[in-house]
Amino acid sequence: MPARIVLVHDDSAFRAAAADALTRFTSDIRQYTDALDAMAALDEARKIELLITKIEFDRERSNGAALVQMARSRKRGVSAILIGHPKLHPLVQDLGRCLPAEVDIAQLVAISDEELQRAHGSEDAASSAA
Repeated sequence: MPARIVLVHDDSAFRAAAADALTRFTSDIRQYTDALDAMAALDEARKIELLITKIEFDRERSNGAALVQMARSRKRGVSAILIGHPKLHPLVQDLGRCLPAEVDIAQLVAISDEELQRAHGSEDAASSAA
């Protein structure tokens, strides 16, 4: 079952380091090795605030952009961080924040914090309007 933060990356060392660093925000983090695995789990998602995904996976697998779009079709307001080669950023920049493939974990944590704060601000505004 997806969580507050969903992390999708095929580099196990990066994924483990990022998940460990992101526990400063929540222990509710789920990790997946590719977009297809994450898509299957998102079908049953009750909550997800932040989706962090690699842009490209193996050619035979889906991609991060499709994953973000699918997640948002099921739950509005999901923030996204897409990680990949800068040449791909113009193709996906409308889906979320783009970071380079060699992103530093500290930078990822800082951007994640901004996205989670923004998500909470949007929720608070929606609650006030209701």
